[in-house]
Amino acid sequence: MLDRILPVFLCTLCFTGQSWSKPVAYAPQQPVARSLIHANVLAVGKILEIEKEQVELPIAPQNKEQKIAMKVAVIKIEEPLLGCKGLTQLRVAFPASLVGGPGPAFDLPAPGIQFNKRQPNFGAPAPGFGMPVPTQGAEGIFMLNLHHTGDYYIFSPTAGFNGFIDSKRPTYKADLAAVRDSLKCLEDPLAALKDKDKNVRWRAAEIYLMKIRNYPPDANGRKVVEKPVSAELNKLLLTSLMDMPWAATDYSQPNREQLWWLLNPSQFGFKNPVFQPQVGAKPQDFQKVWEETTSAFLKENLDKIQIKAYTITE
Repeated sequence: MLDRILPVFLCTLCFTGQSWSKPVAYAPQQPVARSLIHANVLAVGKILEIEKEQVELPIAPQNKEQKIAMKVAVIKIEEPLLGCKGLTQLRVAFPASLVGGPGPAFDLPAPGIQFNKRQPNFGAPAPGFGMPVPTQGAEGIFMLNLHHTGDYYIFSPTAGFNGFIDSKRPTYKADLAAVRDSLKCLEDPLAALKDKDKNVRWRAAEIYLMKIRNYPPDANGRKVVEKPVSAELNKLLLTSLMDMPWAATDYSQPNREQLWWLLNPSQFGFKNPVFQPQVGAKPQDFQKVWEETTSAFLKENLDKIQIKAYTITE
């Protein structure tokens, strides 16, 4: 279950309280490539207006009686990136309680998005997951999901504060480039995993593994199965994983430690290394053992490990 809620947990740790309506100093967020994993819709756009009338949306498909008051932002699409080709506008619902407030808070008020092992879902999210506060005239990148009622879009819960990337953010150009590169990877992972640049290969392995090995939170009760990826894709993913450093000094960089458990390695015979207590042992000593143990395991089991993708079946 941890691998399914980890992206949201990381979002919660990283966001800060702020509004789009005034200049702010942006604190580090989780990397954009990890934010868009479960977004159904990505677009560059501008908020034309915040509708005066509120709507009420159920918090989850299984709980239609409990609802949250939502405001609706009308977004003009300036560049469709994913899932909105041919559309000119999007209507995005967000908690009305955020309007006029200080922005996302560190507490997690209930009711909120409900996650469980079998049926994670997109409901009407309460504040607390790093949700942006829309302001008329704001422009930037929107990471969205279709609400389960089918009437509105909501900010992708797994994107955290990156649900909206303001064009005024100092890193905006780099963030937009990262979004485009990530989408290319998801569209053609084989090409990205064959790139001459190891950093491109590592990033491709990271985003693709996180995409296919995180339980789809928008399953909404539909059956989810695990299907093996192709032999070629499987080998390229494992090879890239084997080439990565076990632990990166920069949180934003792909590393094997972050992705290791997505393989579910124990089912292929992997056992955690056993450490003998040593006087004066340093953290890097333990990391080195993990590096060597996982590298050896991958080399010995390259033809045995089969990566599977979580897939929603109708």
